[in-house]
Amino acid sequence: MEIIGGIVVMLGVAIFSLLAIFGSLAAAYESQERKRQMRAGTHDYYGNKLDE
Repeated sequence: MEIIGGIVVMLGVAIFSLLAIFGSLAAAYESQERKRQMRAGTHDYYGNKLDE
């Protein structure tokens, strides 16, 4: 029974770690895209589209 409990805990930690990694990658991509648009002059710092 202790082995099964250990396996369940390890799987939980692994799933949580993967979710954290994918979440941080998604946030980094979003930030990168927002900075690219800001540098191009089409959006402001917060990602809002500027009126032409």
